[in-house]
Amino acid sequence: MHIAICDDNIADRKQMERLLARESDRRKADSGVFYVNSFGNSELLGKAPMPYDLFFIDMVSGGTDGLAFALELIGAGVSAPIVLCISTVDYRELYRKTKNAPANISFLDKPVKTDALRSLLNHAVTLRSEKTPAIELRTDKETFYLREEDIVCARIKNGFVKVFLADERTVAITGELGNLYGQIADFPSFLLLSQRAFININHIDKCSFFKVTMQNGISLSLPPGYFFALQRFIRRWVPETEEEP
Repeated sequence: MHIAICDDNIADRKQMERLLARESDRRKADSGVFYVNSFGNSELLGKAPMPYDLFFIDMVSGGTDGLAFALELIGAGVSAPIVLCISTVDYRELYRKTKNAPANISFLDKPVKTDALRSLLNHAVTLRSEKTPAIELRTDKETFYLREEDIVCARIKNGFVKVFLADERTVAITGELGNLYGQIADFPSFLLLSQRAFININHIDKCSFFKVTMQNGISLSLPPGYFFALQRFIRRWVPETEEEP
C-alpha cells in the first residue's frame, strides 16, 4: 500500500514516518509492506496524488489548511481515504461546516495513538483490497488513471498508440500497442484484434465479417475469419439481453 504524509511540522512528520514503518514491519507477512512518501508542503504532492492509497495530512502554517488541500485532492479525482491529523486546526469543526462534505475524509488526533492509527490502516487496507485497479496511461507530459469502461479502443496511427476514451478524449502514447495490451489483458472486456488495434467489447456499436464499428464511430478491420471468434467472445463476456415476451 502506498501512503502519503503531508505535514508542515517536521517533528510530527518524522514521528508519523516512524509509526508507519513500525506498522509496516508488523504487517509485512499479512497485508504487505507500506511504501511511505513524506511531503513538507502540498505543492509537490498535489501534482501527482493518484498513486497513493491513503493520505495523512496536517497543514497549519500556509495559506491552505489541511481540509482545503484534501478538498483539492478530491476535486482532482482522489477517492482514497484521507486522514486529517488534528494539532492546532480543528478539522472536525471545519468539516462540519463544509457543504457536501466528502465521505472519504476521517480524523486522527495528535499525538497519535497506536490503536487509532491501526484502526485507520485496517480500514484503508480493506478498501484497497476491494478496489478495482486503475489503468495507467503515460504520455510525455501527463499521466491518466482510467477505469476499464473509460477506454473504447486503441490503434496504431502516425507512430503512436492512440487510445480513444469514452468521454471523447484521445490519448497518444509512445511504445508498442502489444505492450499496452499486456498491461490490461486481465481486464475481461478488452480484445486484441491485431498488433495494431484492440477494442473494449462493451463499446461495440456493430460488426460485420470485415470490420467492427465502435460507439464513437471508429471502425477497425477484422482479420480474415475473425468475425466468429469475436461473436464467441462477446457471448462469453456480455450478458445476453432478455427477449421481450
